Amino acid sequence: MNFQDIFRQALMRLRRGVLLVMFAAFTVVTSGCVGTVVVEYSLDAKVQRTTESGVVQRETADQFSVRALSPGTLVAFPAVDYKSDAFAWSSGTSSLGLGGAVQSFASTPLCFRLDQATLSSNYQSREVPLRVATVFHMIYGTPHRLGSNRPSDRKLFVPQPICFLSKTPTNFSFWPDLSELFPSEKMFNVRWPEGEPNLTEHGVGNWIKLTLPIEYDGKREQLELTLTAKDSKARLSYY
Repeated sequence: MNFQDIFRQALMRLRRGVLLVMFAAFTVVTSGCVGTVVVEYSLDAKVQRTTESGVVQRETADQFSVRALSPGTLVAFPAVDYKSDAFAWSSGTSSLGLGGAVQSFASTPLCFRLDQATLSSNYQSREVPLRVATVFHMIYGTPHRLGSNRPSDRKLFVPQPICFLSKTPTNFSFWPDLSELFPSEKMFNVRWPEGEPNLTEHGVGNWIKLTLPIEYDGKREQLELTLTAKDSKARLSYY
């Protein structure tokens, strides 16, 4: 088996597990056997990239794909795969987090400037500077976390840039402050009774946009990723 085969299999494993990893990373820590409500989403994704000279590159249909879930997969919906000349991103969301699996095709590290990113939504058109409670970054199978997802320890901070090595599939995710984006302070404005996986508001049609400067190969671009909820399901998690 050559390097490309090994790399391709590693990326497929990351894509299949990306949402499970994200939910595990952002499930609020509880005690005993009390479960936590986790919401999963079917997403429509749009990407626009703008170069420093102002040239706008909009995505084409062949740059997006959604892989069928493997039998026995615990998540309800697959991630949305985006592939460009510079990188690929399998993106997904939970009720509190946003992230995915990234692989860079650049010859130098691909850096996501989270420290300069903003968020907006259909409830908040003004771009709000990104603040997070925690950031999760996994590379070479080793997890790295900044911040805490414990409610008692939750403190917002400006995240540092995350850089991805070339040809190294990497999972990352973050828990953004949603208080100015959705009235419920949950992704896509979903709501549910405390402790019950029964959605009273499903968030369908609501959207969130991440505006993110990216740097690679001596270039800088502005990436706009817009995610719209097409469907949602809630379940109890015991991570």
